[in-house]
Amino acid sequence: MDDVPLRGRRVLLVEDSATQARQYGSLLKKAGAVVVGPAKTIAAAERLIATDGLAAAWLDVCLDDDADGVRIWPVAQLLASLGVPFLFCTATPDEAELANWPGRPIVAKPLRTPQAQQDILALLADLIAGASRPTSSKD
Repeated sequence: MDDVPLRGRRVLLVEDSATQARQYGSLLKKAGAVVVGPAKTIAAAERLIATDGLAAAWLDVCLDDDADGVRIWPVAQLLASLGVPFLFCTATPDEAELANWPGRPIVAKPLRTPQAQQDILALLADLIAGASRPTSSKD
């Protein structure tokens, strides 16, 4: 893998925790990504998506610290409709809700080890590579 696997790629970061947003933003920048955000709300994320040119997105599932937090699903639906690959990063995976997103990567946070950090960067790079592969059509 390239030393700077996300070089020049615009990655939307949706994370409501200021501490984690700084950590994840720094991680993305070190990997060469252009960080779009962080967005702390659904509305902010939707505005940033409208700027176009996103290569991928990193989505916190719950955007509110209380038990009845706002879920990221409207943003995920918008990204999916635009063909932008994304992954979910969550401390509290809700299996029932995440079951609606088969095949979408789910990463447990916090990312405590250097290996976990490298794994998520590799995952993002793989998502981007998969999205940029041309599809063949059969006549």
